[in-house]
Amino acid sequence: MQIRSNILKIVLVSLLALGFSACDDNESSSKINSEKKVRLPKPEWENRLTNYKNTIEWYSLADDEIAAYNIGVIYNKKIKDYKKAIEWYLYSNSIKENADNLLGLASSYESIKDYDNAIYYNKKSFLLGNNNAAHNLGVLYEDLEDYEKAKVWYKKAIEREFRFNKKYWNYVS
Repeated sequence: MQIRSNILKIVLVSLLALGFSACDDNESSSKINSEKKVRLPKPEWENRLTNYKNTIEWYSLADDEIAAYNIGVIYNKKIKDYKKAIEWYLYSNSIKENADNLLGLASSYESIKDYDNAIYYNKKSFLLGNNNAAHNLGVLYEDLEDYEKAKVWYKKAIEREFRFNKKYWNYVS
């Protein structure tokens, strides 16, 4: 009986010690999680960017998320190289996440018909307060012929005071 009691005490003390050490591990890992996330490597310069105003300056300032975002916009809207745009938006977002980066990612993914990522980044952008993302999701779901989800997102856009073109109003009434 005495041996059983001693074994029980040893097991309890061991469990308490493990519990305390686990608390220490959680404390140190929360410190790591609160630190700034790791930046992606800066994408390389391409000569085709020289055709666009300010790109050389933006590239030299590309440790700033806005300059990197602007290069993503050039690739997305002007050059129409959506994979390079995605690379730049992701780089910009690794510096500092914001709704515009996420919306740019969504647009680029939609352009290459990667609808899962387009939906994902539109939703993230919406959660960060971008009103255009809700409208974009409505249009995207409409294009995918999921009219119920389109209606939900158009209503969310209205709730956020997005100004629609008249052609969208029939889906929200």
